[in-house]
Amino acid sequence: KDESDSDSDEKSSDEEEAERSVSICSSSYTNGDIELTSGAGIPAEMCMVALYRNNGFIRGMFARLSFFLILFIILLYVAALILDKDTAFLYLTCAVCMGMVFSFVTPAYSISDERTHIDSVYILSNKLLGITDEPGPQMTLKRSGDINASFKNTMPVTTARYRYVDENLFRHEDDRDLRIAYARNAQANVPLLCYFPAAVGFSVSRLAGMNMITMVMMGRWMNMLVCVGIICLAIRQMPFGGAAMAAISLFPKTLQQISSCSYDGTVIAVIFLFIALCMKAIFDEDKKISVVDVLLLMNSGFFIASCKGGAYIPVLGIALMIIPARAGRNNQQRHNWAGIVFTLIVCSAVLFFGKYIPIFA
Repeated sequence: KDESDSDSDEKSSDEEEAERSVSICSSSYTNGDIELTSGAGIPAEMCMVALYRNNGFIRGMFARLSFFLILFIILLYVAALILDKDTAFLYLTCAVCMGMVFSFVTPAYSISDERTHIDSVYILSNKLLGITDEPGPQMTLKRSGDINASFKNTMPVTTARYRYVDENLFRHEDDRDLRIAYARNAQANVPLLCYFPAAVGFSVSRLAGMNMITMVMMGRWMNMLVCVGIICLAIRQMPFGGAAMAAISLFPKTLQQISSCSYDGTVIAVIFLFIALCMKAIFDEDKKISVVDVLLLMNSGFFIASCKGGAYIPVLGIALMIIPARAGRNNQQRHNWAGIVFTLIVCSAVLFFGKYIPIFA
């Protein structure tokens, strides 16, 4: 009896182990992710090994990016010889070339919260295209081919993600019928201008009938061009230290954000512009501050006050340094700049309280 009980217990244990085990058989090499669900209903993700001979596309992608970077280095060298003192132009060249590379190195949906940003851009793109129907909260109308429930808020970087871009870029979308789809919306966190460049890219791609990945990449590229343009303007406004701002703008994290659909790239660019204009007003004694400079300073300050719950409002304190810096020149300048800074602070406070206090309440 004891032996039979022991055999029974051993058999029961083996059966339980078999129930918990999963066997995967494949007749061909593959890569990507497989989602399994255990008996307890807990999702388990298994990543299969990507074999080199099954991923020849990576070699082609690497060759194209390497060629692009070599060409970029040659052009940069020539530009440095011709315009060795034009920091803004050199930054523009570097940022556009490196930003394009970063848009491929970091696949779609792999940037932090990019699904939320892509949905937010899609909603704004609908408005630009005249699609005004609102299905309901956290919902919007999307082309049938653009709906993919498997995309998470932030996707891991895998071989399958690179293959998806390589095989589907610049292909047309046949299924364009609009359907109701779930969509996250972060437009309340920032001014709509943050999403406007990417929304233009989305809209152009949709009008051309391109598929989803092409649409996302065009949104990324348009966002990158606008951010690089704003930062280039900021570098030109700097009375000194423009090279330091250019170097910071070429940091990998900065390039990653401006080369995505995230609003962070636009926020970073406008903050750099505001700092540059403040530095110009504080230290640049040779050049006269124009009305355009003042308007840019004011509007960039208002923009900062409206972003991300007022997280960047302390940056506006830099403007307070303008008053004592201008006080030593003449009383008229001191009074003028005191009025400008006071208007900036008051209007920024009104914008902040008017936008975020109702949300917090």
